[in-house]
Amino acid sequence: MINIYKADTDIIAREYCDKIRNWLNHSTHKVPDTFRKSKDRNKNRFEKMIRYVYDRIMDDKVNLIISRPENFNDFIRDFNDIFQQELDTYEKAKKWKKANTSFGKFKRTMGALYSTFFNDPACSLSTQDSTNGYWLMRKLNIKVCPYCNRNYTIAVDGDTKTRPEFDHNIPKSDKPILALSFFNLIPACPTCNHLKSSKEIIFNPYIVNCDDIKFIPDLTVTGHEEDTPKKIISAINKITEVENIKLKIKTQNENQENFIKKLAIDKLYNEHLDYVTEILEKAIAYNHSYYDGLVENFRDLGIDISEIDKLIWGTYTQIDNLGNRPLSKLTRDILEFYDIY
Repeated sequence: MINIYKADTDIIAREYCDKIRNWLNHSTHKVPDTFRKSKDRNKNRFEKMIRYVYDRIMDDKVNLIISRPENFNDFIRDFNDIFQQELDTYEKAKKWKKANTSFGKFKRTMGALYSTFFNDPACSLSTQDSTNGYWLMRKLNIKVCPYCNRNYTIAVDGDTKTRPEFDHNIPKSDKPILALSFFNLIPACPTCNHLKSSKEIIFNPYIVNCDDIKFIPDLTVTGHEEDTPKKIISAINKITEVENIKLKIKTQNENQENFIKKLAIDKLYNEHLDYVTEILEKAIAYNHSYYDGLVENFRDLGIDISEIDKLIWGTYTQIDNLGNRPLSKLTRDILEFYDIY
């Protein structure tokens, strides 16, 4: 729902790639050792799959770790073309036999590689990071879930630890070659990660245009049932006259609609109608001309526009700051809809 690509994202991606390379080459864990030995063995089809991943982690020109989301399908097609027979065998195998196929072993190994790396403390470069997972979360500094923009995703390290989960945008259970790909790992709140689970959504927060999905208030006001929402907002003086407030979500295509449904965004946001009411109250109180006057007054005090909006609306409304506080996008969309912002 919000874009999380920042000016330093590519730098962090490169640091992350370097950490994985160093870990694969020096860790004493069994899983990375399997990848190192694939350079010499490379005999059976399972080892060839491992070698495929290892080579594309170490190769700067064709790098699986820092590949952009737009290029994921190139890796998937290439892998499928090379190992189509193994994929077919896995699909045809009975459920209880799948794990023992070459691709079944590969899936399990890639899952173990991800879990072991993210929970391993050995490669942490700073004493403030207990594991690689905490290191990446701190470096990304993504404070709010990019899927829903409802819940914080803040990591706390030390004696008491907690951090948000990394969702595999393209599920690692389906496409295990992307298990460690930087742009496939999305810091997500527990609600979104649970609802999404192994579902694939064509919606990557690193490349999404957050204006493609809009929240639109749907209002019914006594005596103005036939009016458009914009006429309604100008016709009422007190928000207590508004009945049956609902939120509609405007999307641009079927992929976005599927994203909204799979993560129950529409249902979850319609549980925030008290907050919508509060924003509408402010929208009525701070009409466009009054808002402009407040902005000018605050500017005279040397306060920039993002801080001014935070003071007035109680959250961030600048598009680059929507990930700093929950419900910022909802606020921005409502204000834009009523030509306040």
